[in-house]
Amino acid sequence: MFGTEDAAHPGVQKVLQQGDTYLGGPVEVFSEGEYPGRFPEYARPAETRALFAEKGWSTVAPSRPATHPPLHEYLTKVAMEICDGVLIHPIVGKLKSDDIRPTCG
Repeated sequence: MFGTEDAAHPGVQKVLQQGDTYLGGPVEVFSEGEYPGRFPEYARPAETRALFAEKGWSTVAPSRPATHPPLHEYLTKVAMEICDGVLIHPIVGKLKSDDIRPTCG
């Protein structure tokens, strides 16, 4: 899924450390916890789908904040050329030393 099996890759490291049991199936939300109170500016999935429909977007490319410029900037520009829109997903996880620190708000 990362395009490499190199154990030095942080994503591969995380997967290898998780053990050999993976579960799949439908997801049901029991509680949103601190969300949306902590991040009121972020839309829920149903809200993003409604926004896409309102804008007439049928193809939407996912992206993330440019943590590895200029790579993510380039990929986002390409996606903007071939898709109706780009969703910048505010995913945050363990950062590397050269990553741009995300900000909220």
